[in-house]
Amino acid sequence: MIVVVDKPKGRTSFWIVDRIKKIAGTQKVGHTGTLDPLATGVLPVCVGEATKISNFIMQGDKVYIAKIKLGERTDTLDAEGAVVQKGERDPLTIRQQDLLDAFNRFRGNIIQIPPMYSAIKKDGVPLYKLARKGEDIEREGRSVSVEKIELLEFAPPYVEIKASCSKGTYIRTLVDDIGERLGTLAHVVELRRMSSGIFDINDAVVIDDNSDLTKLQARAFSIEDVIQRIMPVIKVPSSLAVRVANGLQLSYSDLVTSAGGSKDWTTSANVALFSEPVIVAEQRLLAILRIVPQDFEDLINMNPSSKIAQTLRIFHYNEWR
Repeated sequence: MIVVVDKPKGRTSFWIVDRIKKIAGTQKVGHTGTLDPLATGVLPVCVGEATKISNFIMQGDKVYIAKIKLGERTDTLDAEGAVVQKGERDPLTIRQQDLLDAFNRFRGNIIQIPPMYSAIKKDGVPLYKLARKGEDIEREGRSVSVEKIELLEFAPPYVEIKASCSKGTYIRTLVDDIGERLGTLAHVVELRRMSSGIFDINDAVVIDDNSDLTKLQARAFSIEDVIQRIMPVIKVPSSLAVRVANGLQLSYSDLVTSAGGSKDWTTSANVALFSEPVIVAEQRLLAILRIVPQDFEDLINMNPSSKIAQTLRIFHYNEWR
């Protein structure tokens, strides 16, 4: 199952994972993208078999609401850090149009330098551990995409923005860059993730010391429901499902026959296989495949016996044995 947690302020993402491990009674638990302790909001957590799809869930875009303080930079780029620099420009002189003009500079594909206070590793050591020792090492820029930046509230030195962005975007860095562009510096005071991929804040459940498994299951998503929302699906007969579960690589003719007239799967990098399982009398997720090549005309010209699908994940394996 996948549980969408509304992470509280002050708790780490790892605390959420540990809490769900205890509630669910399993070590197979993992989150799909770290939130800073200061941040709140949407944190999808995969439990049991669903841990196999965490990487696919993480690819979705994110939406954040951030409260910003203009005029100061902190060492962590948020309110948890110490002020290390004051902006040259008085934040009270910032106009709304100045902010909107600055936003335009950071929409679209941009290069970000990850903050020192981040979980990115250098020679196996997280950057935040080096930062705590006072080290500041060179970091490579990363390409990210910012679809939208909206101004929600304007009350200098505080402003509130809403940002829609790709996986891997650091809002703290975005805010720092905007502040520098304005000549006044800035840092994040509050941060709330409103959505992550197909999940939004309305899907989220609050986890606390009194939460139990029944509460989680009542709001949980099945892996079948989630996969059908993020990639194309092909249904295969159970006889073929057993062979796939035991290592068969599917061919052009296998997929075309199972998909019927549908070509949806030919335009996607990944496709999910569903089948009637041996034991449970309902459609079950069998596998996720990577399709090569992706162009349908190329597929037509291939030998019908050519192998064009790489199996990435097998699910519910014991049901197929």
